[in-house]
Amino acid sequence: PRPSEAPSEPDPITETPPLVPVEIPKPDMAFSGPSEPPSGLSDDVPLFPDATTLGSMTSPTRGTIVNLNSPEPADAIFAWYLDELAKRGWTLDKQSTTTFSHLVTATKDARRATILIKTGPAGTAILITVAQASGG
Repeated sequence: PRPSEAPSEPDPITETPPLVPVEIPKPDMAFSGPSEPPSGLSDDVPLFPDATTLGSMTSPTRGTIVNLNSPEPADAIFAWYLDELAKRGWTLDKQSTTTFSHLVTATKDARRATILIKTGPAGTAILITVAQASGG
C-alpha cells in the first residue's frame, strides 16, 4: 500500500504491552533449604515433632515463614499447636477449622504467629508465619 493508505488499526508488533509489577526477592531476605533449620525463628515458636522442613524464608519486613510437612493428621497437629503455643506463653487470639484446614493466630511480645495446617495429598502441610504485630 502507498503511504497515504496506511492501515487504520495499530500494528500489533509495535504496541508496547502494559508493564506488570513483578516482585523480585529483596536482598534482605534469607532462604533456607529443606535440610537446614529455619533461620530467624525464635525458640518460643514450636516446630511440630516429626515434621519435615520443606523450606523457610526470613525478611525484616515480612518476618519468618516456615513450610513443614507431616504424616500426622491435621486435627492432631492443630491440637498440639494450641497446647504448645499456650505452654510457651503465646496468647491464642483466633482459631478456625474447615474440612481441610485449621488456622490459629497467636500473639506474644509484639509478635504475631499464624499457623495454617492443611490436609493435602502428601500428608499435612504446616505453614508458620511469625512477624511483628501491626499496631491497632
